[in-house]
Amino acid sequence: MLYMMILLIATSGIRFFYRFVRYFRNMLNPKKLDNVMIIGAGDAGAAVLKEIHLSKKYARNVCCMIDDNPAKQGRYIQGCPVIGGRDKIQEAVEKYAIGKIIIAMPAAKKSEVKEILEICKTTKCELSILPGTYQIINGDVSLSQLRNVEIEDLLGRDPIKVNLDETLGYVQG
Repeated sequence: MLYMMILLIATSGIRFFYRFVRYFRNMLNPKKLDNVMIIGAGDAGAAVLKEIHLSKKYARNVCCMIDDNPAKQGRYIQGCPVIGGRDKIQEAVEKYAIGKIIIAMPAAKKSEVKEILEICKTTKCELSILPGTYQIINGDVSLSQLRNVEIEDLLGRDPIKVNLDETLGYVQG
């Protein structure tokens, strides 16, 4: 019985000592972290959040998450609060001094993403978007795959490819 008590105290003591040292090390040497908001609290959003927390390369602080699903609102994902739907984006940017917004909704319709991008454009934050669903299925989700928002994301449909040689044949002369 005495051995079990000593083992329990030693095991938990080591864990708390590590956290204690890490806490004071961060207090003495604070980093200036960029505040980030993730839109989409599904599997993709959780994967991006986990990678941000584990990555030493990206000095970012995820302050909050946004999701339209009422079942997720008011909950915490890996310690990060899901504060509401897309109507709370502008309010959250001001409240948390957000500098970057990551859209992690690879399975969403283009029209939905376009609506969210329209809201995010008014905030003047840096915008990034997670690539397609097939990369999530393959387990390829990483912060290196985040890309900046492009004009095709705002279309709400797939871009149309125009054959210029054929078109110029009609217009010659």
